[in-house]
Amino acid sequence: RVAHNRPYAGGYVLERHGSPRRGVHALQLEVCRTAYLDAEMRDAGPRFPGMVRLLAGLVRALAAETAALGADGRIPLAAE
Repeated sequence: RVAHNRPYAGGYVLERHGSPRRGVHALQLEVCRTAYLDAEMRDAGPRFPGMVRLLAGLVRALAAETAALGADGRIPLAAE
């Protein structure tokens, strides 16, 4: 299930670190603990390995997209 600003608004991090007008974009992802923890919410649950694979795939995809944005030279290297 995907929800926008429910149950947590969480906008502070995005507002603090993101600035789309300056080309600085931010993404915040919140995952319900029941998706990866046991019933006591203390240890990894049975769905933990799947969540690891899902998030690792997401990070790889975002990294590839980010690298592609800079491939044409429009985004300078940090040291430039």
